[in-house]
Amino acid sequence: MAKTIKGADLSAILEQELAQYKKAITEKINHLSERTAKAIVTRTRATAPKMTGDYRNRIAYKQSKRSPGGDTYVWYVKPPDHRLTHLLVHGYAKQNGGRTKADPFLANALDVEFPKFLRDVKEAVKDG
Repeated sequence: MAKTIKGADLSAILEQELAQYKKAITEKINHLSERTAKAIVTRTRATAPKMTGDYRNRIAYKQSKRSPGGDTYVWYVKPPDHRLTHLLVHGYAKQNGGRTKADPFLANALDVEFPKFLRDVKEAVKDG
């Protein structure tokens, strides 16, 4: 049997339902964000250049912002190797001339993981 709602109560009921929907979607997207951050770390650790392995071991992610609108996760490299990322991704000029070859290991990981993240977010929003 359908429940009848008075016009005066409609606004409050809609507000409550939308708040529950927002909370559910935010939780799902936060979970997907963290899962994607972990996947990017795993993929970049596997494909990053390896000389001693120190650089790979310092690749990590962290939650940089926690807010009611959603959490933010950041991929980073722990010190002292954090300065190498730009040089590895873009290449650099050698001392005796020429340039080193760029290694787009980070872009490759993002190209794989970000479309998955977008697809999962669309499904989460659609399913509610």
